[in-house]
Parts: sequence; C-alpha cells; structure tokens
Amino acid sequence: MESYQPSLITIRGIREANARAGYHFFDPGTLRFFKSRIGRRAYGWGVFVTSEQGPDGVRRYSVRRCRDDGRIDTVGGFQAYASSDGAKAAAKRVAREQA
Repeated sequence: MESYQPSLITIRGIREANARAGYHFFDPGTLRFFKSRIGRRAYGWGVFVTSEQGPDGVRRYSVRRCRDDGRIDTVGGFQAYASSDGAKAAAKRVAREQA
C-alpha cells in the first residue's frame, strides 16, 4: 500500500497535488468537457466522489483516489453508482480499507 500525504485528506489538497504534478483532472476545461462535478468532501487517504453527465443526460457517480504522485484513479468503475449516497458510502469504505 502506498503511503499518503497528509494534504490528500481535503479536496483542496487533492486539487493542489494534481496540479503540482502537471495533471489536469481539475482544470475547468476538463471538468466542462466531461460535465463533471467534484464532491465537496474528501473521505481521507485521497478518496473523493465525482459525478459526470453522459450523453444520455443522466448524471452518475464515480469514486476516485488521488495517489501520492497526484494522479487520479477511478476505484470500482467509472460512473459505477446511480446515486450520490451510494458513491459516498463506497468512498467511505475505500478510505477505511486504505487506512
């Protein structure tokens, strides 16, 4: 298991780590292109929730994890959750498992 930076326990810290490493996950243009929204809360260990609106107009949710190198991974599948509550519950489980 990777050791996580303390800064990865907030959305702000995750955004900064991603940008510092030269990635563009949180850039306004990227978010607009994918019709993405970032959850307001990190669940610890770099885990957070996003939602994306697909071409069918339906918004679905994904659990994400920021690695120490700033890269963002999808955990459990892109748009795997139909509800925000389901994604948040999954994010909490993922964070607990990685603690």
